[in-house]
Amino acid sequence: MRHSVLSRWQGSLLGTALGECFAWQGKASENRWQAIHQQGLRHLATTGQWQAFLEQRETDPSERLVQSLPLLLFFHDQLHLLKEQILPVGEQSEDLSANASAIIAYATVASWILREQLEAPTLFRDLLATAEEKSSYQILQTLQRNLENGETLQATEKQLPSTCQDIWLALYCFATTSEDFVLTLRRGKTMTAVSPLIVPLVGALSGAHNSIVGIPIPWHFCLREEKQEWESMLEAMFATWSGSYKFARINQPLKKSAIAAYEVIQPRKRSYHQKHTF
Repeated sequence: MRHSVLSRWQGSLLGTALGECFAWQGKASENRWQAIHQQGLRHLATTGQWQAFLEQRETDPSERLVQSLPLLLFFHDQLHLLKEQILPVGEQSEDLSANASAIIAYATVASWILREQLEAPTLFRDLLATAEEKSSYQILQTLQRNLENGETLQATEKQLPSTCQDIWLALYCFATTSEDFVLTLRRGKTMTAVSPLIVPLVGALSGAHNSIVGIPIPWHFCLREEKQEWESMLEAMFATWSGSYKFARINQPLKKSAIAAYEVIQPRKRSYHQKHTF
């Protein structure tokens, strides 16, 4: 195990927030997802679900993925259930098949990262082996070929369709420099003209892969107040995810000593709905 699940969750949330700062650089869009993420962390910590949120917001798939980050973290070890939770993200779009393919690909990569099953050099080939939508086959083949040939983000952009292009570019940006959080975020920033959402999307993945310890300490202080606001809620969500429901619901301080390696803590008991999902 390289990093604990909690440290990866922390890195993912901080990476998303830093990506937002990089993309908009203090403009009006800054902190646009902070309140949404806090709401998600709170609901998942206390109820284990957040479906009501997804049903009341209509935005494009890329933004909904960023908004739904708490769901991606909480259900990362139940990929089938995770897909059911996030697929409504694409229901409002005209091209559901193409949107669903990109959404599922992103969620799958996030799940692999958090379960330490990621193989960056063959990322798109591995996705191709699990792809259910034929519309993504050509895209994944193009991305894998470009990854092996060392193609730039700019060159890759020209070879991708416009539908969900920012999601595919975020995946490609992450795959090419997965071990370097700073470089990945800076490369993503060069693509803000295509879509500023690329940076928080890639920040979430790189932050999860490199964990909170892979993000430079000075960058932590840039968002110190925001980090303090979601840190305790994230720990409560972790307690719920690991099965400690009582602790998450009574606002009791959590001891870090309860955190163990991946799959060492006993898996949480599934709810009635989750038992009958599969």
